[in-house]
Amino acid sequence: MQAPVELDVFSKLLDELYEGPFEPNPFNRFLRTLRELLNLNVACIIMRQPEGDDGGLLFVSSNRVDMTAVDTHDNPYTDHYYSMDPMVDLPYRCVVTLDEVVPDALLEDSEFYRIYLSKSNVRYMAGIDLKDANGERYNVRLCRRRTAGNFTEGERQLLNLLASHIERSVAYGMRLMQMESERQMQTSAVSGRSIASVTLDENCRVLRMNGAGENLTWSAADF
Repeated sequence: MQAPVELDVFSKLLDELYEGPFEPNPFNRFLRTLRELLNLNVACIIMRQPEGDDGGLLFVSSNRVDMTAVDTHDNPYTDHYYSMDPMVDLPYRCVVTLDEVVPDALLEDSEFYRIYLSKSNVRYMAGIDLKDANGERYNVRLCRRRTAGNFTEGERQLLNLLASHIERSVAYGMRLMQMESERQMQTSAVSGRSIASVTLDENCRVLRMNGAGENLTWSAADF
């Protein structure tokens, strides 16, 4: 069976995916490369669905803009149309296309298509539901124009291969950010007390210390 993409392309996707959590605009390069590879006009990771006054958290790459939308209603999806989206509670880690949720014969008569998808120049959509490090569901959504056609079997194979890697990258990123947040809280708490905190490398060279540590006289032999 022919591979969905060349190995060097798949390797590039994985490199960008695993670097994604640490970019200023998370997952931007990965989503942009995926969008170009699959002829998408929108690719996004919806980490937290909008709900009421909460605008959610979305990482978006589109023909118009690449952005991270955090608790904002300044785009049509988070402002209103998320509540009409039929691509909800998909089977876990399974690529599902819009036509499998809403038959073609019904889609173009639906309110979601007429007042949102058609205005956004979207006709075909693929989705994957995943879980983060806390077991919470989040979504990957990929959109295409009518002229691009529906997703092929080879493209679905590629997305299935990427699904577990996306999940792992998001989970690793969340854990590392949580660890860094806890480290900063601990450092802040210790810095306000007369407790010396000194971090060394394997050769006993100082990497960092708090204020109390700077006031001490010590040598590597003390450790």
